[in-house]
Amino acid sequence: MTKKNDIEPSIVNWLEAWAAAIRANDLDAGRRLFADDAAGFGTITHRTDGLNDLVERQWTRVWANTVDYDFDWDSVCVHLSGDELQAAAHALWASTGKDGERLREGRATIVLTRASTDADWKCVHTHFSMWPNSADIQLLK
Repeated sequence: MTKKNDIEPSIVNWLEAWAAAIRANDLDAGRRLFADDAAGFGTITHRTDGLNDLVERQWTRVWANTVDYDFDWDSVCVHLSGDELQAAAHALWASTGKDGERLREGRATIVLTRASTDADWKCVHTHFSMWPNSADIQLLK
């Protein structure tokens, strides 16, 4: 797999900012990383349409019950388009439940886009979810 220092630095910065927003339960910081028309799938939502829907139906419920979120950097794989304006990443992640005892693990797919190589990345699609057999899934519903 790709090592963290082999990944395009601007994508590493995006992923680090995303993980920090989750750890801080900072919905506004998370919003700044996404396009308004972003779509997503997640552990507790089958589909969301638009950033507001994603925040209300997925992030609000999950982030408040998440501690110590981070990516498994050895698992991160990024596919960057030739013009460097689109990227798709997939990775494993881990966190702890709010009680601080239960390890949560899952996987993520992230699609990023930007208008120019000087512009910030904006996420247009995510799929973050715990492993299907995770007992914590029921706690979040």
